Amino acid sequence: MATIWDNEEATSLDSSSSESEEEENANLALMAGLDQVNFETSFTSCSELDTDIEKLGQNLNETKRSNELLCEDLKNKNSKIMQIESNLKELKDEEKLREENNYLGATIEKISNSKTSLFVRLKGARCSKKKYGVEYTPPTNEENIIYPEKYQTPNFVKEKEIINPRKINQHVYKQKLNSRNTTH
Repeated sequence: MATIWDNEEATSLDSSSSESEEEENANLALMAGLDQVNFETSFTSCSELDTDIEKLGQNLNETKRSNELLCEDLKNKNSKIMQIESNLKELKDEEKLREENNYLGATIEKISNSKTSLFVRLKGARCSKKKYGVEYTPPTNEENIIYPEKYQTPNFVKEKEIINPRKINQHVYKQKLNSRNTTH
């Protein structure tokens, strides 16, 4: 029994000695790794840190310069955009003026056409009265009478809501008549 006990102790000692050797090897490897890390990050290499700081400072200055150039470029582009917008506004104003001018020209043409048609009618009526008597009405020749052209109402008239004053007066007159009739 003693021999069995000694054999068990010997095997346990052998296994514990092999485990302790493995632990020592692992500890030595860790120590070597720590020494290497400490060497790489030691504060004795201040000159490398100074050069890194100088490089960072130069990079910062370069980015500042590029940002300033970008700001100037943006200001120039913004001023060009403002110029283009003002030119567009002027063009829109010119288009509105052209439209109003065309509308006024059309109304002048309408008036002149209606004048000529009235004069043609009056002239025909006067001539026929002289020839055929007072109660004679001449036949209307469609070729001689000039009718005014029909024009579309332009957009600015619709926008400003220009209303025919004659229709307004008729509406007011009808309302007055209705109010007189209801009071009696």
